[in-house]
Amino acid sequence: ERVFRRLQKRVTETEAAITATEAEIAAMDAKLASGDAAVVSDPAFYSAYEETKQRLDSLMQQWEEAHGEMEGFTAEYMNNNDTV
Repeated sequence: ERVFRRLQKRVTETEAAITATEAEIAAMDAKLASGDAAVVSDPAFYSAYEETKQRLDSLMQQWEEAHGEMEGFTAEYMNNNDTV
């Protein structure tokens, strides 16, 4: 039970981080779409944009791993309960 809760917490925390990062990217996309010269000509903005997208990719990988572990644990737990 503790292992499952730990895995579930990891999945939930990663999902929250993904949601926040997606919101950051959406805000950055809106700034780009506005055509604001200060944003479009700012190399630091593009660096931050790329870093944010890379962070999202990393979070997605972490979520896949955590979710896979949780599913594996659940399947193993269910199989063990079937044999009892």
